[in-house]
Amino acid sequence: MNRGPLCDRAVVVIGCGGLGCNVIAHLVGAGVGTLYLCDFDTVDEENLNRQFLYKYEDVGKKKAALAAAFAAGYHPLCKAIPVDRKIVDENDLAFAAACDLIILAVDNNKARIAAEKFCVSRGIPLVNGGVRSGYGNAYAYIPAKTPCLGCAGLLSGESSNETVDSGTVGVIGALSAELAVSVLRGDTEAAGNLYVYDNYEISKLRIRSGKDCFCGRNRS
Repeated sequence: MNRGPLCDRAVVVIGCGGLGCNVIAHLVGAGVGTLYLCDFDTVDEENLNRQFLYKYEDVGKKKAALAAAFAAGYHPLCKAIPVDRKIVDENDLAFAAACDLIILAVDNNKARIAAEKFCVSRGIPLVNGGVRSGYGNAYAYIPAKTPCLGCAGLLSGESSNETVDSGTVGVIGALSAELAVSVLRGDTEAAGNLYVYDNYEISKLRIRSGKDCFCGRNRS
């Protein structure tokens, strides 16, 4: 593969599970030059139906390291850095200070809130993907320009990919990666729209900031 327009961009992917596997594959294929792949978990046999970066012999091994090895093998010009860490508060994201964008592929709101605070303080775009059963959503947030995750309704409940079919995480993972690539290329038109996958259809909802929310007061 040749070096492309995204070769000088650095992206952090938080979560190397079902969503993360799809996101990582698409970002590497798009030519993103540097990936920080963050996950504290190990591969479980039950993951293998939807986490295609891993094989049976990988059970018990760290996901971040395995995902980084996949990325390096897929595109030798991609610098993939494993980060074995659980994201609990924004200080856990100090390693991401120089990145261009963060993608959330997690199933808990503590990580979402921590990442959003981190991105707001540094003006870094954030893409969030979430799945549950046959339902999923993807949203691109740009601090000071679009409504936040809370206004998009993405902090009101936990999501999980434990019982999700591979096809659902594939759809949302690909959509999350597409949003990220668009933002990295300077096209922010899709940011601020919540893309919802439900019953084999994708709907687009334009999000508005709450009248008392910080994201509405701070928007340019």
